[in-house]
Amino acid sequence: MRSTTWRAADAGISQGLAIIGPSMSAEKAERAETMLGKLGGGMGGFLMDRLFGDLGPEAARLEAVDLPGAHGLLMATPEAQAALVPVATHPALANSAGLLPGGTLPVIRRSDRGLEISLRAALSRPEEVLAPADLGETLRQALPDS
Repeated sequence: MRSTTWRAADAGISQGLAIIGPSMSAEKAERAETMLGKLGGGMGGFLMDRLFGDLGPEAARLEAVDLPGAHGLLMATPEAQAALVPVATHPALANSAGLLPGGTLPVIRRSDRGLEISLRAALSRPEEVLAPADLGETLRQALPDS
């Protein structure tokens, strides 16, 4: 499957990793957290990479973050729990499924590599190509360090 990633390298954090993925029940979030904690290669690592992209060595330290009003599952390392709070609750994220191809929900990461928005879908029309960049810029502006 094709994927597209928009990145703002200057909107990163100095330590840790925070990600927002598709919403799921508390039980499924707990299972995802357990799977991430057991990463070390193998099928679990492969599946999590397919779902969230390459999370690097920080993946095993991710924990679910309970955030009322979040538009997706927020997971973060302990030092990065606040890194995506303004993004997770932003109205643009709630409305993004209607703007992205086939209602695809993005995976959003914030780390030392910057703020990244990834889609696991082929983009073919001009408005589909522009949608992740527009969403990224909107969410980037919501971050206090940007």
